[in-house]
Amino acid sequence: MPQQQQASILPSAEMPMPGGAMQYRLLRALDDNMSLYELSLELAKIGREFPKDPVLIANHVRIGPTALALWTDSGRKWEMFMLLLSMHRSTIRAIILGTVAYEACHGRLETYPNPAFNEDHAQGVYVVGLRRIGAGGKFLTVNELRRLITGLERYIEGCRVLWNVTTPSQRTARQSELAQWVAMVDGMYSTASKSLRPIALAYPTEARFIEGPPDTRSVQAFITSLRKRLPADASAAVDPDVRHVQSPLYVGCSRRLNNRLANYRKTQHFSSVNRSLGLTVSVLAALGFHVDLSVHVVLRTWKASQLRTAEQLVVTLAGSLVHQTGFNSIPGGDNAGSDAGMAQAEDLVLGCPNGPLQDNIISCRADREQRLRFEATLERLDSGIARINAVTRECDSIIERLQPYMSIPAADLERSIEADIEALDQKLDQVRLAESWAEALLRAYKYAAPELCQSIDDEMEDID
Repeated sequence: MPQQQQASILPSAEMPMPGGAMQYRLLRALDDNMSLYELSLELAKIGREFPKDPVLIANHVRIGPTALALWTDSGRKWEMFMLLLSMHRSTIRAIILGTVAYEACHGRLETYPNPAFNEDHAQGVYVVGLRRIGAGGKFLTVNELRRLITGLERYIEGCRVLWNVTTPSQRTARQSELAQWVAMVDGMYSTASKSLRPIALAYPTEARFIEGPPDTRSVQAFITSLRKRLPADASAAVDPDVRHVQSPLYVGCSRRLNNRLANYRKTQHFSSVNRSLGLTVSVLAALGFHVDLSVHVVLRTWKASQLRTAEQLVVTLAGSLVHQTGFNSIPGGDNAGSDAGMAQAEDLVLGCPNGPLQDNIISCRADREQRLRFEATLERLDSGIARINAVTRECDSIIERLQPYMSIPAADLERSIEADIEALDQKLDQVRLAESWAEALLRAYKYAAPELCQSIDDEMEDID
């Protein structure tokens, strides 16, 4: 059974917690419970809140399908909850925190193995995190993050130069500098031959990662999310050596994971990956801050219908939209699965005796048993409370009967009681005297008229 960890994390220099309240809610739901059931309930609450999120509304994010999948899961045979149970608990926690790359670097991230090269139909969801090379799995310092933000902003400015001043000779020195910055970033992992790169750098005509003005909105939203990782007080002193252990995440899904994961190798030039992710890695390289991509399969689907829901689930756990804390430009759920390779996936997920599904089911059962014991304790307490209430009512009745005596001074009450006792003693003496006279009279009757007394005794026996 997995060890529980307490959600005692507070924002710090290493852990800025850019996801805010939603990130904390998910973390507490995970850490404070043995079962993943509470986490599924929290996801349902978030699903109900998504359509009212002002940031998502303002940016016209099509969050409806994800929201519906989250809050109606119980009405859909618990499909999302089953997917959640099939994930390693350590992976869920790292996804929520954004520490995937850091935990993987230190061997604490439990994930599904990457599909073999000949496993053509492995389907599921993967997560990509970033870590600075040689930094022990950590991401950027605050100063490096500020330079990344500036580099992204300069890239957007350079793109506008390319769109608005198409003739290089007509550009100002500042415009030429911005255009060359775009070319430099684009060339970091370019597929262009080395002989053509100097020409592209000197006379850039187009941008690789932002093709037109509509594409800038996604990058600008990502820049806004990066600012959440900076100290709230811009003038506060910052330790230049402290690195974040949290990095932005990208969540993707595929019907052919082995082919898809290969796209994240630097040798593939980032030609088929998320543009904000490719741009970020390239800007960092242009700044001299080289990073590695930490790519992991976090969920394998074993039914064709699960792929959409699986992606929506992990994107929500990660808060990985560009309008939240990550690289995803859309909420996900657009890719349908297929029936190919489902038998192998069933063996991997359902047939593994020591896999995450079995571990999480054991935790759910243990949690249920704990709740049943708690319920039994409550019933015993309730029964005890009922007895206490009965005694309390009896005491109240006694107090009510004693109420007339409450206002009498204690000394007077004592004298009154003593007088009552003395009167009762006198009455008792009188009763005893009367009893002795009655006994004497009875003896006299028996002596004077024995036949009459015997007749009376016989009649009394017949009555009995």
